[in-house]
Amino acid sequence: MPDLNINEDLINNYQKLTNDIEIFHEISYIDFYNKMNNGKNSLIYLGKPTCPICVKFVPMLHDILAAKNMHIDYFNVDTFFENNSSDKINYINFFQTLNISQLPSLIFTHGDMNYQRLPIYTIKTPINAWITAINDK
Repeated sequence: MPDLNINEDLINNYQKLTNDIEIFHEISYIDFYNKMNNGKNSLIYLGKPTCPICVKFVPMLHDILAAKNMHIDYFNVDTFFENNSSDKINYINFFQTLNISQLPSLIFTHGDMNYQRLPIYTIKTPINAWITAINDK
């Protein structure tokens, strides 16, 4: 069983890595919705700094993307719930439609509401292989 304890250092490292604008581009819920419907390929990471698995996943993801000189769109789930958006019902319905119920989620979409989702891994090799495969498409 993976260690699910998080501390301030892990959270700070997560935030430092996701603030690396060369790799991560933070998007809003509306941006995420649009990317799922715009007919263009997108690689999107869904996570949050308060998620124990996310804080351990992001360093691996960052290293892989940096080595491949790639960037990723990042939807911070915590940020969405911090504001008093009237879109929360739409957001919940949207994610139920997509059947995304776990974090972290790494998805690749063709912008047609269809997507591939990487099963949650904490091992670098499968993450690297999956990103390489979708990058080659």
